[in-house]
Amino acid sequence: MKPWVRRLLWGVAIVLGLPLLLGLLWLLLNRIDADPQPWPEALALPANTLPAEDNPLLDLPLASSAKGTLALGDCKADADCFALWRTRLTHLAEVRAANPELGLACEAAAAREGLRYEDPMPERMTIWGPNPRVFGASQCHTWLLSRALDALVAGDAAQTQHWLVGADRVDRAVLSGGRSLQAHRVGLAKWHQKLAVLHMAAQQHPQWAAALAPLAVLDGRQLLASQQAWVRVEANYGRVAVDSMRVDVCRGHEASWFAWWSCTVGAPAAQPEYLTQRFATRWVRVLTILGNADSLPSALPSLNEALLDHAQGWWSQVRHTIPTILDDVAQTAWPGQFERAARVLADAEATHRWLLNPATPRPAISIR
Repeated sequence: MKPWVRRLLWGVAIVLGLPLLLGLLWLLLNRIDADPQPWPEALALPANTLPAEDNPLLDLPLASSAKGTLALGDCKADADCFALWRTRLTHLAEVRAANPELGLACEAAAAREGLRYEDPMPERMTIWGPNPRVFGASQCHTWLLSRALDALVAGDAAQTQHWLVGADRVDRAVLSGGRSLQAHRVGLAKWHQKLAVLHMAAQQHPQWAAALAPLAVLDGRQLLASQQAWVRVEANYGRVAVDSMRVDVCRGHEASWFAWWSCTVGAPAAQPEYLTQRFATRWVRVLTILGNADSLPSALPSLNEALLDHAQGWWSQVRHTIPTILDDVAQTAWPGQFERAARVLADAEATHRWLLNPATPRPAISIR
């Protein structure tokens, strides 16, 4: 064989063989998962402690859609809300008239002093996550706020305050007792809507401001503590999602060569145990930051750093390629959650100061 032919063949072998060799090396490295570790006790699902009879917001009847939805409507800035919501009062009254069962149950619950809410956690988390069953409470809050707006338009101070107190009990109960992220978001949204109505009432009737001021007081320490519940729920949801991926990818793996390859090669390369431990490490760090923080706003930089903690170094990304990619994708779901809560706290504090002294410039709040 001529020398140049031999050199050509060696070159072709290197060009074709080196990527295959590197690919095989990568596959062998990534098939080695981490050793199993127990799930941290700090991330255990919150226990169900509230008896059903003390949890009246849990299973409120939902409003029928025959007359439309029981919703105030979306507005981004509080200055636009009153004009929009006022145009919907007739519609909301029709929806309320068509759903007396919701009204009776809602108003009875809102009349309770010390009203509490707790979305129940399942004995075992599933890929579908917990069902917060918070939509009845959300519609109840809208019911009460719409009645407050009716009274506000009529200039009735006593009825405006009566319905706002009821809405206040509901949004406080949901925000403090909602353990799922979905329930927590609903609680924050309802707080913002109530603050907007407080602004509307005090703008039109400044003499009402002092009486309404207590409804704008939000306990920052309690808000900080409430973050920990949804963190534990989200951590468990991520754990179950990884377990489900591990099982589902091998279901019916005999059906085709691709299914077989995904189960025998792809699933181990995802390193589910390593990914679960990475999730757990992040959430334990978040809980530690929350537990040591003086306030939620002061903890935001550390919380964001923990949530966006990426794999360090090229070797880690080569050694744990697929779990690193899955982890990076999962991280996009959480930034902004703590900022949303901190924004509600800041708006509540600004609203409370203004209601105590309505002669000062009114602070702007954003309804999100």
